[in-house]
Amino acid sequence: MNQPKILLWDLETSPNIVTSWGLWVNGGLSHENIIQERTIICGSWKWLGRPGIYSTAIDPAHPANDLPVVKSLHAVLSQADAIVAHNGDQFDLKWFNTRAVYHGLLPIPPVVQIDTKKLAKLKFRFNSNRLDYLAQFFKIGKKIKTEFGLWKECMAGDQKALARMVRYNRHDIVLLEGVYLKLAPFIPAKINTRLFTARETCQNCGSQKTQHRGFSYTSSHKYQRLQCTSCGNWSRSQKAEKI
Repeated sequence: MNQPKILLWDLETSPNIVTSWGLWVNGGLSHENIIQERTIICGSWKWLGRPGIYSTAIDPAHPANDLPVVKSLHAVLSQADAIVAHNGDQFDLKWFNTRAVYHGLLPIPPVVQIDTKKLAKLKFRFNSNRLDYLAQFFKIGKKIKTEFGLWKECMAGDQKALARMVRYNRHDIVLLEGVYLKLAPFIPAKINTRLFTARETCQNCGSQKTQHRGFSYTSSHKYQRLQCTSCGNWSRSQKAEKI
């Protein structure tokens, strides 16, 4: 059975390098203070429902050059039917697009964006919507502890630091997948798995294990209501019932 290609992904980025007369900056710095633009240090991804986490990272010999990283991510993102990231709408995708246009790359194809931070806000009232909190709330795990010094070491081309950064990045993918799978059944499906198969399946997870449970009504039609026994997501039949 065909399934949509849903990509879980996450970026680790560097700060700008700027000049400053002091540590106390009142009102912010001008763009003229930038001496090196922020870049993407590494990125990791996983295809939902498939084994394996993959990564791309800067060359320690050329830590300021993220073109190979951006190209690798561009190729992967271009294959996806939907992309999942935590705060991805505001952070990951905008960061990627900024570096892609900087390097003269064309836009990736239009893709369904699924932001787990927005999903958490939409139907729940967690104490925090941060990935680390949600992962611990669901007993999936917690983020690897890091200090800002790790980012500085990566920017200086430290190979061991870069390996630690990639490990940190890949672990976030594990947490992201677990959190997404917990939240998704409560949310209307962002990508309908039924469009990829001729069978009646769960719109959320693609399972064929659905049960008819009552009816759903609009102002003019009546539909069979369905619940997936695999993930619990509710949906309705594609065709209206005859009245």
